[in-house]
Amino acid sequence: MSYLGASLTLRLGLTAAALGTAAVLSAALLVGGLGEVSARMQALEAAERRIDRYSVLSTEAARYLVVATEAVQTGLGPEDRAVRACALDRTARLT
Repeated sequence: MSYLGASLTLRLGLTAAALGTAAVLSAALLVGGLGEVSARMQALEAAERRIDRYSVLSTEAARYLVVATEAVQTGLGPEDRAVRACALDRTARLT
C-alpha cells in the first residue's frame, strides 16, 4: 500500500512541478512579448515624430515658395504684396 501512496505522491509532485514550469515559461513568454510590444511602440512614436517634423518642414517650404514667387512677380506694388502676405498668414493660422 505504501508503494501506491508513494507513487501517488510522486505523480502529484511531478504534476505540480510541470504546472510550475509551465507557469514560469508562460511568465517569461509574457515578459518577452511585452518587451517586443514596447520596442515597437517606441519605434512607432519615433516615426510619428518624424512625420510631424516633415509636415512642419513641408509647410515652411511651401510658405517660402509662395513668398518667393510673390517677391519675384513684377507689376505688383508693395500694398498688393502686403495684402497677399496677410491672406497667406491667415490661411496658415487656420490650418
